[in-house]
Amino acid sequence: MEPSDIVKARVEGVLPTAKRLVQIAGTPGAAIAIIHNGKHIHSEYIGYRDQELKLPVTDANIFPCASLTKAVVSAAMAICVEGGKLGWDTPIKDILPDFSTKSDILRNHMTAVDCLSHRAGMQSSLYWLGSMNNVLVSKENSMNLINDLKQVKRFRNEYLYNNLGYEIASHVLEQHWMTLQDLVKLYTAFIESGEDQFKNCTTSTPGSPLKQTSYALGWARVQTPGPMGAIGLNPDLLKPKPMPEVARGHPSELILYHQGMMPGNLAAVNLVPSTKGAVIVLTNSLALNDTADWPGQLYLEAYLGVAHRNDYVALSEETVEATLSWYFDVLAELEKDRIPGTVARNLSEYTGRYSNEAGTMMIEILLDSGSESGLRLAFQGLQSEMYPLTHYHDDVFTWLVTRNELARRGRFLMRAGCDDPFHLLALQVGITVNMPLYKRSCPGFCIDYPPYPALRLIVSIV
Repeated sequence: MEPSDIVKARVEGVLPTAKRLVQIAGTPGAAIAIIHNGKHIHSEYIGYRDQELKLPVTDANIFPCASLTKAVVSAAMAICVEGGKLGWDTPIKDILPDFSTKSDILRNHMTAVDCLSHRAGMQSSLYWLGSMNNVLVSKENSMNLINDLKQVKRFRNEYLYNNLGYEIASHVLEQHWMTLQDLVKLYTAFIESGEDQFKNCTTSTPGSPLKQTSYALGWARVQTPGPMGAIGLNPDLLKPKPMPEVARGHPSELILYHQGMMPGNLAAVNLVPSTKGAVIVLTNSLALNDTADWPGQLYLEAYLGVAHRNDYVALSEETVEATLSWYFDVLAELEKDRIPGTVARNLSEYTGRYSNEAGTMMIEILLDSGSESGLRLAFQGLQSEMYPLTHYHDDVFTWLVTRNELARRGRFLMRAGCDDPFHLLALQVGITVNMPLYKRSCPGFCIDYPPYPALRLIVSIV
């Protein structure tokens, strides 16, 4: 194993590039930590924790780590398994009596592994997430929301990233916020346990509270050279190009990684079990690309000593350009599909409150003389979740506002992670797709509300 001072010198050498990546993406600040041989050997603090007051990032700053907590949830579940409290193959219904989804397969066969490995085929949605990370469904009502979801992919046959699988296991984890130093301690424990378990082919490490999170529970796995960043934003921003291969021309290494994102932060962690090493990157904005991912890969290649590294500055610039083109691409797409010369019904026919069958989500449509169409919508009837409606054609309205307004309100501003443009998923009258169906009394309506800014609200009289 290389001496720590040699590794430290290499990672220190990429700081100018890391600063450039942060600048390109428009991120105010970032914190980076390097672990080698199980010890924290280096940290970098870039930019500001408060842009307006010019307060620098320090080691005491608290960052949301978002989906990095998935590994902790999986480890906590593994502790329960190792302790004999449940099995990986125990049906969820036997653990949580309130779990009763519409799908007989999910209801009777879904296990902890299915929840944590994103392979249950359960409908994935973030329509419960509003502006400024406002969760629109209470914790007490979350199981009702889950029970209302459908099975949209074959059970245990395809990967479908789904936060709600972890919501099912959310009782395991209550603390979602950590400092950089907290994560250094956590991932040091992970790599100590992981190195021991890989070497000895065991599922636990004596003296460690962190058990095996097999089946990649909470982790993505890559054998270099190979592409990384699959959980984050950059793959969709690079399409149709593939993600670059990390550590080309370098001896192969097993890398375990994960990423996290939400309006207000991006995060990434890369573990190297063979050297008990890790690269941790935390940032404080949802930037113009996944600005935790690119520096994370940059530092990983430096850590490994890769001679011919990827051009992460060029990759960063390319993904920023894709992000900035999103809004104008959407406008062009909407205009292409719009049917000119149509008129809406009497606006009062559209007004009312409507909820889904489970009663977990509600949309209120209001008359509003201040908007172009004379209508406004409010998710959950909240003042903070109001948007003006613009008539598109027939009974179709869009609640798309300017990109700056979406950013101000703390909404995702990236492409949807799917092959088809998400704004084409709107429900037409009489057509059902795998989205929650809002329909109660008269008038009724359906809503397209994927995890990124939805563009159309289809209002239909039923």
